Amino acid sequence: MRRCNLVRQEDEGASLIETAVIVPFLLLLALGVMDLARAYLDAAMVQEAAQEGAVFASIRPGEPDMAVSRAEESIADIDFSGSIAVTCPAKDQVTVTVTYRFRLLTPFIGSIFGESIDLTHSETAHVLSPNPCVPSGSSP
Repeated sequence: MRRCNLVRQEDEGASLIETAVIVPFLLLLALGVMDLARAYLDAAMVQEAAQEGAVFASIRPGEPDMAVSRAEESIADIDFSGSIAVTCPAKDQVTVTVTYRFRLLTPFIGSIFGESIDLTHSETAHVLSPNPCVPSGSSP
């Protein structure tokens, strides 16, 4: 009977050591998955903002600042620290580019990839108005 108790106590100690070794890796994996999910969600929001700005700029190409405001409104769910630019690659086209600096939460992954990652999306649309395209930063 005594021998059975000794074996059980040794097994409990081994289980505790195994748990202590595995838990940090599982925690790091979970935090990495959370960062990946956040990055995916924010990338979708950046894409949506670029599309929203391009649609607005295609209808009203003479008002690039309004297109930038429209894109900023559609990305209001995140703390936006980036830039939005409206350009005219051709007379009948408008391109809206949204760049967002995504900050990682996981310190270990941040030390590998850097503390932040730039998410960029550009969307080009044909101008639907008879007015010519005006890039952001210039007056119509």
